[in-house]
Amino acid sequence: MRYCQIAFVSKAKYRLSETELDDIIMSARANNLRLGITGVLLYHPNTFFEFIEGNVDSVNEVYKRIKQSRHHHQLFEVYRGTSKQAYFNLWTMGFCYPPKTEIQTKAHEEWAKLILQTRKHSKSCTGLKMLLEFWGKLAQHNAA
Repeated sequence: MRYCQIAFVSKAKYRLSETELDDIIMSARANNLRLGITGVLLYHPNTFFEFIEGNVDSVNEVYKRIKQSRHHHQLFEVYRGTSKQAYFNLWTMGFCYPPKTEIQTKAHEEWAKLILQTRKHSKSCTGLKMLLEFWGKLAQHNAA
């Protein structure tokens, strides 16, 4: 199987509440599980970076829904490609600041475990390389 992959960035329309972030995590996990989509959503107030992968029809269905979301605008696709393998075994969410709820903490812990795996594959996938660069810049920004 070839996996379709899409990575994009977008701006949050407003600062999302903890409840809205929890809802995004739970809704995305349920929808993506149903469609066989995996990936990661990184969130820093006002900015999203998402990488999704799966079969082409499912990825296109999820991506269409994402583009229509009321939570963000100025969506810019930075990568679209295919791979012989999926890089994520589940869908998760990473935060560039301390997570504030149990749902966010669990999602962030899963992302933290995946960072090492993701780094191993970033040389072979431009989308993963961009994802890690985004993460690194925000981590530096937050440390300053």
